[in-house]
Amino acid sequence: MITLTLLMTMLTAVALGVSDFRSRYVSLFSLIAYALSAVFYGCLAYGVRQALTYAAVGSSISLLIFVSICVYFRIREGIDSVVIDVKIGKGDLYFFILSTFIFEPFSLIVFYVASGVSGLIYYYLKQSDSIPLISVSVPFVIIYILSKVLL
Repeated sequence: MITLTLLMTMLTAVALGVSDFRSRYVSLFSLIAYALSAVFYGCLAYGVRQALTYAAVGSSISLLIFVSICVYFRIREGIDSVVIDVKIGKGDLYFFILSTFIFEPFSLIVFYVASGVSGLIYYYLKQSDSIPLISVSVPFVIIYILSKVLL
């Protein structure tokens, strides 16, 4: 059952990544499917109480990171600058918060660092105005899921 849930989580993550890469848009249906599979996996793998604890800790870390990014852009570009949906998409925020159900807290931090570094590499290689953050993060979700299935 856990393997099936991990497979569903992986497939919905890929759907989110492809959509984000192609159009910089994430559908509500894909987010709901990812949410259901991630929450279901977390509850099966860790137990409901532990999954909620991991999600609370991970969401706190996620929000701290996103607030820090918002403060940075507000300082850099002025207090009136719009950050959400201009610099950071709502879908990115939802994706990272939902991913907290999949990762244990330490693994989540490693995931964020790897995603951030890959986002910067994408930005510098493509000389793009934006980074498809979900798209560059999905490979790390898949690697983590495969490591759970295969190990």
